[in-house]
Amino acid sequence: MRGYSELELVIQRDSTDALFASARHRVTSGDNITPFVRLDLDPQAPGLFSGNPAESGPILSKAIFTPTELRDAFVAASTYSANNGLHLRVRLRLDPAAASLHGIPWETMTHPNDSHMPLLRNTKCVFSRYLFTREFRLPMLRPKQEIQAVLAIANPRELSEGFEPVDVENQERIAKASLLRLKARTLTGEGAATLEKIMQGLRDGADILYLVCHGSFGPKGAALWLEDDSGKATIVTGEDFVARIASLDRPPSLIVLCSCESAGTGNGRNPMGAIGPMLASAGVPAVLAMQGKLSFDTAQKFMPIFFGELSEHGEVDRAASTARLEVMDRTDWWLPVLFTRLDSARIWYPPGFGSSDDGADPWQAIISNLGTASCTPILGPGMCDPYFGTRRELAVQWGEMYRYPMSGKDTEDLPQVAQYLAVTRQPASPRQEFYKHVYKRLLDRFPEHVPAELTELSPADLQDRLSEVVSAVGISVRAADSEGTDPHTVLARYRLPVYVTTDPSDLLVDALREQGAKHPRVRLLRWNDASAACDQAYVDNTPVDAPAKPTRDFPVVVKLFGDLSAPRSLVMTEDQFFDYLTMAAAAKDAVPPAVRSRLSDSGLLFIGFQADAWDFRVLFRSLLQLEGRDLRSDYAHFSVQIDPNSILDPGSARRYIEQYLQAKAKLRLYWGDVATFVAELKTRADGA
Repeated sequence: MRGYSELELVIQRDSTDALFASARHRVTSGDNITPFVRLDLDPQAPGLFSGNPAESGPILSKAIFTPTELRDAFVAASTYSANNGLHLRVRLRLDPAAASLHGIPWETMTHPNDSHMPLLRNTKCVFSRYLFTREFRLPMLRPKQEIQAVLAIANPRELSEGFEPVDVENQERIAKASLLRLKARTLTGEGAATLEKIMQGLRDGADILYLVCHGSFGPKGAALWLEDDSGKATIVTGEDFVARIASLDRPPSLIVLCSCESAGTGNGRNPMGAIGPMLASAGVPAVLAMQGKLSFDTAQKFMPIFFGELSEHGEVDRAASTARLEVMDRTDWWLPVLFTRLDSARIWYPPGFGSSDDGADPWQAIISNLGTASCTPILGPGMCDPYFGTRRELAVQWGEMYRYPMSGKDTEDLPQVAQYLAVTRQPASPRQEFYKHVYKRLLDRFPEHVPAELTELSPADLQDRLSEVVSAVGISVRAADSEGTDPHTVLARYRLPVYVTTDPSDLLVDALREQGAKHPRVRLLRWNDASAACDQAYVDNTPVDAPAKPTRDFPVVVKLFGDLSAPRSLVMTEDQFFDYLTMAAAAKDAVPPAVRSRLSDSGLLFIGFQADAWDFRVLFRSLLQLEGRDLRSDYAHFSVQIDPNSILDPGSARRYIEQYLQAKAKLRLYWGDVATFVAELKTRADGA
């Protein structure tokens, strides 16, 4: 991985509209931060929007580097980079209150020592516009695997006067040359590039959107000219477009917005550039937009290099800088502008296990433990995200709905937000809201899988029948899974004696029945009266022919944090997690003896957890306190973490988590989401 020295330039606007800037140089020994100093810059200066970088560049350089504090910070960062063999990563961070400053062509800035040399001509300098605030939706990274793209080129009939027809043939040629290594869905031709078809492609899992269309400014701001089903022009406001992208469960990793023509340069006020920061703020990790109308000659050289670089290392600012250097001889080299939300600037992360001292292949141990029934899977919330949604999404939703007063990462911590809800409303509120949330999500996401008789349940009915709804949807979804990659199905095929899950539904129980288990038995950890009563009911219904110990035909599914059939058994708030941990540590009969023995004498496989989440930390600590835990040294143990989407610095977080897990219980960490891990498990097991 290439090393970087990072310099962040922060620009803010005060109540009098004056501009102030600060520089922050990030080094391992600590950050060097300058005080804010006033900038002598007129954001409306005509020279900034002449379309001539030789004119706008010196104006910007003079404004930024005239203050001694900022100039010295740049020199220090450049010197540090050179002395340590690092590249300089420059980020421009504009305060949300100064968002209008995104219309300025910052990419044309010149070097402080040479007003004729663009700053970005330096081969060891990468640049991006960095949007960051803890109030924004965090970006959704994807694992590096088979990345898919949607290519949409809109050339509608009945365009407004002043627009020339889009040269679809040439634009498609450029785009396909750029996306050569990717699987792409192409939306070209009359009535193809509609908003709904674009959104459908993204809902189907596309990682990249490459959109070519005309843009304009109107009463409602920036707008895109797309097509309707008949091929006629339809105007989609930037606000509406961004809202649709933001509504996706997983927005694309990269959106490329192109407004191109056969010749000429832009004027620095292109609608594509205005929509870029809006998309980044809405959760898109990276947006490449145009500040003007990029020529065909520049586009056909820039885009293939950009995507070629991106496929190699995933660092979007580095890819843009490399491509920009290749078109520096052209007058419109400065038009592509990159907005990013990521500290590492990577739009994907490499899934898999980290390196180990012994060099052993962890997959051999996993497949061996599963095949010999010497493995106990411990399944986290990520297993059920397709049905329930992520915990952080629910936390944000509740926080916005009920005006949760905290900020930052606390707004995405479900136990904290649930605790607030329980205190400010009533103790039953979190579980009542949870039942309504899950039901609504199932109806919205799986309308064809919900039985008709279960589509209009009252809030009162939900307490008794939500488990039935979840099971019906799960059974239908798994039946439609022709490739057999459903995570519950893949794990149930091994017919292990014990499964442990944080899922309060019967998704896993149903999957075990489908895979031939004679009678899966459910047990609960008895952390309160409701969970104890529910667990006793399961014990009372145990078949008379069931053996004392769990077997392949009579496996035990331990529901750690409650059961949907007993709402009061759910563990949701901070207080409930504390009570749970106390009971798990103090009461020997909280976990069935056969299950305790299994957890102490088998290889543990955690799947679908986030290591910094309450459920994982509480579970992990309670497992470490079990009697006989020394027996676990006979087996290799693995933890499959959800992708680092709730972590601001995935690289540092991964190092910390790996060290923590290794120190506590010698767990090997797989960095990736449930679907990625299960797909690789199935592939490796089938080939074994």
